[in-house]
Amino acid sequence: MLNEIKQWSTETFPNQATTSVTHHLNEELIELYQVCDGVDRGEDVGERSVAEEIADCIILLVALAGIYGIDIEEAIKNKHEINRTRTFKYDEKRGYHKRVREVIK
Repeated sequence: MLNEIKQWSTETFPNQATTSVTHHLNEELIELYQVCDGVDRGEDVGERSVAEEIADCIILLVALAGIYGIDIEEAIKNKHEINRTRTFKYDEKRGYHKRVREVIK
């Protein structure tokens, strides 16, 4: 599926600049936030769904990986292994978990 997305993106949007993909991704992330926020507050978000907005973001990330020649599955696997070795702590101010960084003295 990922290779199909890369190929479709390359054929549909030839010579696409990485900045245009990241700008589009930013717009899709805002839409995802809005839909999730609406669902969390019990609002009727209409036809837009969390799954569709997540898919939009993933499609753009796969396209971006394709532009850079990155094997996205391998990159995710490698990064997940790194994250598994890290410590995270809930940040009350931000409302999510942040990585605890070692202070170098």
